[in-house]
Amino acid sequence: SFLSKLTRHILGVDADQLLAIGCRVIRRVQTNESCLALTFDDGPSPAGTEKILDVLDSFKIPATFYLIGANAQKYPQLAKRISASQHEIGSHGFAHLNYHRSLPHQVFADVKRGGQVLLDITGMKPRTFRAPFGRFRLDTRMAFGTGNLIGWDIAPAWNETSAEALAAYVNSRIQPGSIVLLHDGFGLSHEDPHGYVRGVTDALPMIIEYALAQGYQLCTVSNLLERCPSETLFA
Repeated sequence: SFLSKLTRHILGVDADQLLAIGCRVIRRVQTNESCLALTFDDGPSPAGTEKILDVLDSFKIPATFYLIGANAQKYPQLAKRISASQHEIGSHGFAHLNYHRSLPHQVFADVKRGGQVLLDITGMKPRTFRAPFGRFRLDTRMAFGTGNLIGWDIAPAWNETSAEALAAYVNSRIQPGSIVLLHDGFGLSHEDPHGYVRGVTDALPMIIEYALAQGYQLCTVSNLLERCPSETLFA
């Protein structure tokens, strides 16, 4: 956008980074341990959640799912399947709003409602939060409270549909403490309009097999943070 280009030119950072100042967003954990976290946004969705869960469960690998409250209301059984397993649920708000284009009361309500819906459905209060589109701002921190705000350090393009390209992108970038962003859904759409989720599903075994072959342990975001809480990187 024009604003992002302007702030990048003048200040050396884009508008999203500027608005996130003070949020203490965790994008990677600095550690010498060979561990990383796979995360999935925008579920639960019939487009990919079950298939991705099947892949993860076949490898006995835990992951963290950032669920949209409205999607969890529509597909509560999928949300319950995630919460009943080794996986972790984080909040992704209620309606997948762009917080950088929302009023403060809208952001506050969306964060609160998203977390409450997940608590009502799964019986578990989300310990971490990821803003839709990664667009954090200071009132996101205040709305979520004491939990951690989670970004990522690896995220393939959302319009990449080739499983091989997706896997190659992730595998060439993983490092100790990485937080990988993938998607099991597509916003509030309950379809996979671009074929990206299908690509992620097909790429996932290649990503897991590569990480394991390199000696990595795959864990949830909260487990990653518990391993080295004093070494966390903030932006």
